[in-house]
Amino acid sequence: MAKLEYLNFDLRIIRTGDNQYQALVQASPGGEASADFVLPFTKDEINQFLERVGNADASDRRFDSPLFDDIKNFWGKIYNAVFSAKVLTCWVRSQGVAKAQNKNLRLRLLLAGVPELARLPWEFLYSPDEQRFLAVSKDTPVVRYLDVGEQIPSLYVAPPLRVLAIIASPTGDQAPLDVESEWNRLTQALGDLVKRGQVILERLQPPTLDALQDRVTGDDVHILHFIGHGDFDEKAGDGLLLFEKANQKPDRVMGRRLGTILRDKDSLRLVILNACR
Repeated sequence: MAKLEYLNFDLRIIRTGDNQYQALVQASPGGEASADFVLPFTKDEINQFLERVGNADASDRRFDSPLFDDIKNFWGKIYNAVFSAKVLTCWVRSQGVAKAQNKNLRLRLLLAGVPELARLPWEFLYSPDEQRFLAVSKDTPVVRYLDVGEQIPSLYVAPPLRVLAIIASPTGDQAPLDVESEWNRLTQALGDLVKRGQVILERLQPPTLDALQDRVTGDDVHILHFIGHGDFDEKAGDGLLLFEKANQKPDRVMGRRLGTILRDKDSLRLVILNACR
């Protein structure tokens, strides 16, 4: 199988007013461009949409479900708002350049200055003209790109690779998770690697923040995999994860707090957050 090669389409979004934004193509095969746009939904409409998607069950996620049509409509309108005027021209031109070079085009979103937009699941971005979700095609993957002011160190790890799983399902208003099924999926997916001694899979018990702090003190965890509920705090402008307290009640852990705990763990190479919102 041929190795996939990508050209980058770097798109930064900045706020220019109340519900008003500007899309800036900072670098792309098709050059640079910018266009002003108005978010096509109010804050209440966005919250209602996120609530519905976050609480959807398996039957709502079928291709023929009403929710699936709502997702296409929601993200189709956002796509048309962001990819308008010169930005759309630049996007189409960049796709042509990538195709001519037998490469693919990676959409890199820079959303650091707009936390209210960063919380949206941009991986659902949908092109009404092409009738497709960008991220499901190898030709146009969608990634979030962070401005990093320091050199990224090597990610190499001498095996075995140690994976720490946190599966939290606190009691409360949130829908309960089938935590054992989630754990079984991980163990089955990594089973062969574990048997060959290439991976060590560990489950954090109990799934509390205190237990995590104690566990990562040893500085030998390479991958942290969180499975649970997530949310966004409007007032703080920050995402959060629901860990469990000792009494299994929800513990709302802000992203900044978790980042502070994990930042200086030299062994850590990857953090996977499998959570809604």
